[in-house]
Amino acid sequence: MESVTPVTTNQNQDPVIAPTGTTTDLVARGQMTATPLTRAQAGAIIVPILATPTTMTQNHRMLIASPSSGVMAVATHQRTLTNLDSQGNLIPYINPSTGRSMNNFTLTMSPIKVTQVPMVMSMVMRPRF
Repeated sequence: MESVTPVTTNQNQDPVIAPTGTTTDLVARGQMTATPLTRAQAGAIIVPILATPTTMTQNHRMLIASPSSGVMAVATHQRTLTNLDSQGNLIPYINPSTGRSMNNFTLTMSPIKVTQVPMVMSMVMRPRF
């Protein structure tokens, strides 16, 4: 079981799962649309996002349980998506060579911390009828 806060985070409700059981975790700012956009329409959405100073920090918590072994753990980490430099200034989003907009966001992640917690076998393993 996974939780992500803040709860305003948009999550893909139907992620693509690889044969290995993994999925790609895409992190971005943007807008979901029902239909494809023209280049001008996309620019009208993207440029204000790039031009607005933003720092978004998410906390991830995943509960991992193995009922057969009686082991349960909680894995946590934090990730931050920002378009600000270390002094709090907006990172440029206009490519000086082309004059076109470019991505100015960076993503940083904390190390993953895993904490084993006691699992109450009688509550988890016994079915209730």
